[in-house]
Parts: sequence; C-alpha cells; structure tokens
Amino acid sequence: MAISRLALATLTSLVGSPLLTRAGSDVTPTPFIPGSPASASLLDPTGDTFGTVVGGFKEDAFWDLAEGVAISEAASEQVFPTMNATIGNNAFYPDPEPILFTATSAPGPGPNQLTITFEWRMQNGLELVPSGANIDGEPVYGIGFEVGTQNALGDGLRLGHPFTFDHPALFPETHPELFYAPLEFFDTKGETFASGPWFVVSVRSENEFSGRSGLTVATGNLAGLNLGGARAQVTITAVPEPATFTLVVVGGALILRYNRRHCSTSTFASVNV
Repeated sequence: MAISRLALATLTSLVGSPLLTRAGSDVTPTPFIPGSPASASLLDPTGDTFGTVVGGFKEDAFWDLAEGVAISEAASEQVFPTMNATIGNNAFYPDPEPILFTATSAPGPGPNQLTITFEWRMQNGLELVPSGANIDGEPVYGIGFEVGTQNALGDGLRLGHPFTFDHPALFPETHPELFYAPLEFFDTKGETFASGPWFVVSVRSENEFSGRSGLTVATGNLAGLNLGGARAQVTITAVPEPATFTLVVVGGALILRYNRRHCSTSTFASVNV
C-alpha cells in the first residue's frame, strides 16, 4: 500500500500527543511583537553549528534511540547554512545510500521575520524505510526528524538576536513553551502526501531553538510505504531592541532619558528534549 493512499497517519509531538494529520490544517499565526523595528538580518544564524538526526523507533519506545536506530547512522553536526549535505548512509540499506540534509533561510514573510527551512531526503530518490526494514527484528513503528534535540547532539540552532516564534502553541494550557511550525511529508517522487503544523519547536537556551516531529502509520510499520522525506519551515520574528538610553544636555547638566516607548518584554521558556 503506497503511503500516498493512506487514510490516516499519526504525528507524534515532543510531548507524545497525537496530532491530526489532515492536510491543509488551519494555523493561526501569533501576532507580531509591537515596538521599535529590529532588522531580520540580526537573526542570521550563518556559521552556527547544530545537530540533526533521522531516527527509527520501535513501538512504545518513541524518541528513545536506545530502543531504536539512527537511520542516518548517527547524529550529525552541521554548520548553517547547508545544502544537500550528507548526514550519513541509511542504516536500512546494505550498500551506502546517503541521506541528505538541507538547512537554509530567507527573509519574511513579514517585517523583521526570517523563515528557516529544514529538509531530509534520500540522495537517490529511495525510501527512507524500505521494504524489509526492521529494528532488531521488530517493525519500524515510527520515524523522527530532529534538530538540536538530545538525540541530535543537544546543540540547537542559535540566532544572532532575541526572537519569538510566529507559530501557535497548540497546547497552551499544558505546554505553553512548545510551538508548532509547518511540516510536510513527501514520497520518493517529491509529492506531498500530508502537511500540517507538526514540527514542534521550543527555545533551548538563549537565542537558540530545537525542534522535531515524528510519523507513524495505521499499519504500525513504515517499511515499504514510499516515504521519501520531510520538510519543516520555522518562522521567527526579531524581538524589538530593548529600551534605549539617551544623554541630553539641558542647562549644562547631563540628564539620562529613558525611552519607554519602545520597551518590550518577552519571556522565553526553555525545554529539554
């Protein structure tokens, strides 16, 4: 059965919550932060090192590579940006078959915003989980695509300026620190078969974030289902510059003027994943 014909797939978030996989799910972006302008160029992560990994997991052991396998052989350290970098040979193939990873950025779509794209795919248009693939004789229950998580060296992507995510928190009452960015899964022909707000991102440390998403299917086995790869897009907004201080000469005296008009306070939660 081709994965493009599957009626239902289950996306598993950082918190283990199942996510609806209806293509075209509506997403309401969070409002822009008001205040003084902060150029999106300040967000540029060029030159930063970060980790990524593609993992395969047994049932009841999602995100636990001790009970799974790094399909990309191991976590890989990358320098941003990177285009079609080999992050290892697919562990499910007897002969070397590279997994490629891309991480790029572009300004927008709004003012003071930057959109970062991550993509994982096979070099030769092959399946990530081919027919017959297994983990210690058990079915490949799920696959995960990760950036900067514990599985992925624990090194997130660091920006050059404070930021906030331009994505919703789908579970604000229980996990307000988690935000859900667009993600699409595509087949070996590059055609999208499912997309939605499924790439879970969070602030890992100051000006740094990590993210991941996973896929399982109703059959409980991903082998031979024509999964070609995944693509996530994370949009961030630069936080306005902090309050400015100006020295003004009045009657020969120096007066410290505090500019409150452009003061903006943001709170960032850190989550270990």
